[in-house]
Amino acid sequence: MQVINKDLLRPTVLISDTADAIKNGFRNVFNNEYNQIMCWTHMKRKVKHCICQINDKDIRKEIMEDIEILQLFNSIPVFKLASTLFMKKWNMNNKQQNQSILDFLEYFDNEWLQSNNGWYEGIQLYASSTNSVIEATNETIKDDGTFRERHVLSRFLTIATNIINSWSVERDAFSINAKIFATETTLSLQLWTLSYQWAKPTKDIS
Repeated sequence: MQVINKDLLRPTVLISDTADAIKNGFRNVFNNEYNQIMCWTHMKRKVKHCICQINDKDIRKEIMEDIEILQLFNSIPVFKLASTLFMKKWNMNNKQQNQSILDFLEYFDNEWLQSNNGWYEGIQLYASSTNSVIEATNETIKDDGTFRERHVLSRFLTIATNIINSWSVERDAFSINAKIFATETTLSLQLWTLSYQWAKPTKDIS
């Protein structure tokens, strides 16, 4: 960017899974001047895998519902308070000292509250909660570009250049049947109608 006299990239957020290589590489380039979001989809998948060790199905379901509520908190102080209460609640409710619950709580605290704790909305408002779109693009590169093969750097740069050229042609606004980037969400007529019907009546919320 400096060579072509452009402003340096200053990202405000990194959305990734728990891969240290991605986080360390980003940190080495951009220091720590950004918020690190843990992909909610990856986090939820890993938690569901570990929560299966709890031998009470009803407790598993209730704990998972609590975690999903935690993910929705939109401020850091509220999330910290709520996560503390979450741990206290389930430690107190575990009167029979069910070891499978204790093991899960220890795992959850270490992995998702002390370490990779950027999986809730309040870590960066109005940012995506997942990196699913990026992963879909990565899948396309692997399937159509590299064919899931490892390449030396020189060969990969050639492949990457060809991919970018192809995508640029497809997205040229002056081309026939161009793929145009979406800049806003498309709302269907049905959704507009339902929204109007919901907003029109006077509601008494008590």
